[in-house]
Amino acid sequence: MSKNCVFILVVSLLVSCLHGSEAIQLHPDNPHYFLWQGRPTILISSAEHYGAVLNPDFDTSKYLKTLAADGLNYTRMFVGGTYVEPLGAFNIPRNTLAPKGDRFLSPWARSDQPGYAGGGAKFDLTQWDTAYFARLKDFVSQAETLGIVVEVTLFCPFYGDSQWALSPLHASNNVNQTPEIDRTHVYTLDKHKGLLVYQERLTRKLVIELRDAGNVIFELCNEPYFGGVTVDWQHHIADVITETQKDHPDKKLIAQNIANKGALVTNPHAAVSILNFHYAAPPDTVAQNYALNRVIGDDETGFRGIEDRPYRMEGWDFIMAGGGLYNNLDYSFVAGHEDGTFVVPTGAPGGGNAGFRRSMRALQDFMIRFDFIHMSPDNRVIADTLPEGMSARALVTRGQAYAIYLHTTSKDEVQFEAGQLKIKLNLPAGQYQADWVDTRTGQAAASDIFRHETGACTLTAPAFTDDIGLAIQGLPKVLAYLKGISGKKIVAGQHNREPNADPDKWTQEIFATTHKSPGLWSGDFLFQADNIAHRQTMIDEAIRQWKSGAMINIMLHTCPPTQEEPCQWDPGVINQLLSDAQWKELVTDGTELNKNWKVRLDTIAPYLQQLKDAGAEVMFRPLHEMNQKVFWWGGRPGPNGTARLFRITHDYLTHIKGLDNLIWVWDMQDIDRTWAQYNPGEAYWDILAFDVYGNGYSQSWYEYAVSMAGDKPLAIGECSKLPTPAQLESQPRYVFFMPWAELVYRDNTPAQIIELYNSSRVMTLEELPLKPTE
Repeated sequence: MSKNCVFILVVSLLVSCLHGSEAIQLHPDNPHYFLWQGRPTILISSAEHYGAVLNPDFDTSKYLKTLAADGLNYTRMFVGGTYVEPLGAFNIPRNTLAPKGDRFLSPWARSDQPGYAGGGAKFDLTQWDTAYFARLKDFVSQAETLGIVVEVTLFCPFYGDSQWALSPLHASNNVNQTPEIDRTHVYTLDKHKGLLVYQERLTRKLVIELRDAGNVIFELCNEPYFGGVTVDWQHHIADVITETQKDHPDKKLIAQNIANKGALVTNPHAAVSILNFHYAAPPDTVAQNYALNRVIGDDETGFRGIEDRPYRMEGWDFIMAGGGLYNNLDYSFVAGHEDGTFVVPTGAPGGGNAGFRRSMRALQDFMIRFDFIHMSPDNRVIADTLPEGMSARALVTRGQAYAIYLHTTSKDEVQFEAGQLKIKLNLPAGQYQADWVDTRTGQAAASDIFRHETGACTLTAPAFTDDIGLAIQGLPKVLAYLKGISGKKIVAGQHNREPNADPDKWTQEIFATTHKSPGLWSGDFLFQADNIAHRQTMIDEAIRQWKSGAMINIMLHTCPPTQEEPCQWDPGVINQLLSDAQWKELVTDGTELNKNWKVRLDTIAPYLQQLKDAGAEVMFRPLHEMNQKVFWWGGRPGPNGTARLFRITHDYLTHIKGLDNLIWVWDMQDIDRTWAQYNPGEAYWDILAFDVYGNGYSQSWYEYAVSMAGDKPLAIGECSKLPTPAQLESQPRYVFFMPWAELVYRDNTPAQIIELYNSSRVMTLEELPLKPTE
């Protein structure tokens, strides 16, 4: 194969990888946040100093994998078409934006004439460097695969003559006889002396080359409030982007960097969707500009020393104020230490390290536990004045969710003893769970479930240093009840499968045997023609059970999205597995298989809506036994495996269909102990169900299941052989057990069933306090 053929193949593969992705966009229900890959998104990061692409000595693969492993989802990069920094700029050690010698890689190709001020040949502004664009596309493609959004910053002002002296646009650095010009006139519409045509050409080229990437945001210019950059020039570049991508199916968002600290934006360009600020502490600029209904970002901070404290508090405070993007300058990412292990020396303008990135992941995890799309800044929830030297911010969905951040305003570290800080809150009557969260680690510092009746309630903080998060969420009564009985009682359940025409068959059999009713009734949408025809019968029974005071659980055995309903058990639900290519298509937003899956969800959503309309809280259990390889959805570990499909399902039914009555059940089987590889994420499930068909009742399996459940309810999601009363005494965390339909009589005698139902630990329908009031 010739070298040209190899090059064409590589470029084709890169284009193929980028093609078909649905671009990140403002969330249609709340444009202060993003919608990406089918789910609400906040961009939070601690990322390198913008030289990843233009510095070929920087290992982009290692860097991006580190960001992803640290739970971060954003990085900025400077294009390098007009701006690069000299060594030693801003006292940044081993600055990635200052490549060594002649290693600067620019979109413009090098000529055959020596004399570039930074080393090597001058640039030819009529030719593109194919190596640069291959590196750029590879960087963006890797980032998209890892769930990272890339802000492509097109231009940057020249803070001093040293930066301008290295610019490819400078007359001494190219062979195109560009004019001699003052650096403060470069980014203007009236004094540029012909440089505008190169800026326009570069902008169009980048927009075209990245047209198929789903994870790109274009920022017009970094810190345009320095170096003579004019607003009308910025608006012109926004117009160029808009015109260039007018026929692109997935248009890229445009960001404008407004000011350091903050400013009131009075006349934003219509195409600008993101208003970026730098060093926005305190985050007053969010409230100033919130009414513009755009994402407000704090996308650069630093220059307050190498300690983590000020940047952690700036990030948490900004996001709690209603910001949708936060990025810290992380100087621990340098060439040779792309895993973020470079120790930033004293005297550097900012810091960065793995510990700080952990605090940013904690912030991301704190937010995604909420339905933040339906939250807004509202400090009225705080009923009383805080002690002097303390600040608090709250994001609120009244009666449902409260994200609160408290921090000291002191410049010095402040330690609080347990009980020293109390906060009084205006909450409506209801059942709540309060979690105090360590902002450094994301771990729960204290938790409590409480009932509030009227007026203001007072919560007491555990011990903390400087700052702490408080997550308060209204609990569905079913979930609150299960949390309350964990370790004390267990609800008897019973699954009812085929036929849907007789949806309480096995529940009635249990009553006939024990003269008691299971406290949990379970049904299934199923996939055969007769059962699909009787889904309404199954839903009617679910509503009847709810009104009788039972908990309800509904499963989703369904046909693969490669075929229509109905289908068979085998082949169909099992042993009709998707190829790797089909799976990738399924979990890629906007593809045919992805659309097929959402259409499948559309068919069940009206039934779930009926349950919502009836006031029923539904334990919903799709894609069960994720580690069971015989199911078409199962046996695919990792973030883009079965867990990804679970997240897609959750977000579509929750955020698109508005089914907030669902209690999400993550379900695994006693096959192997790889559960962590299937975890959709703490924000995506409420209960962990453990299906026992082997030796799952052993104490070691129980301890493993408890470790995976954490502080969330744990249940025996399915079984054929029932647990014994003695086993439940030694394994008290289970909150319900649910035998599988007819298997309860295959593997248990009537005497064993009666013994279990008569256990003092077991709760039946007759004992549950959940019957709705009329």
